[in-house]
Amino acid sequence: MSQYISLPFVVALSIALVWTTLFSLTTKPGVRGLRNLGILAAYILPLVFLFVAGWLSALMTWAVFGVAGGLLYILWEVLQRVRTPAGAEKPPVSPSHLVAGLLAWPIMVPEAIEDSLAELGILTTKTPGTTPDSSNAKTGTEGN
Repeated sequence: MSQYISLPFVVALSIALVWTTLFSLTTKPGVRGLRNLGILAAYILPLVFLFVAGWLSALMTWAVFGVAGGLLYILWEVLQRVRTPAGAEKPPVSPSHLVAGLLAWPIMVPEAIEDSLAELGILTTKTPGTTPDSSNAKTGTEGN
């Protein structure tokens, strides 16, 4: 690649990202919880690669993943906005996810992929039998 991007760091972060995403796609609580190991790994790996690849390479590689994660999250918001029915209120699309992605991409990317697949009907909703909007309405615990 380039002198500013560490290929071993890219591979390590990609493995953590794939791990997190795959375990995010299940609805079984015990199995779904394994995604947290991928998130934890994604936040520990930069500390390791600061010493292995150097601070500039580690920082630039992390930033590339962060900006790409922010873009992916924005694309999910665009998909959600496009698929909103004509009479309904359109959800906002925020470019601020590019900045948030620099710190939170290990959480944002699996969420965006999971929600996109659910929006397209490929994946069932996060909680079987409910939709994210109706979960509070059924129990009457809005805001709790």
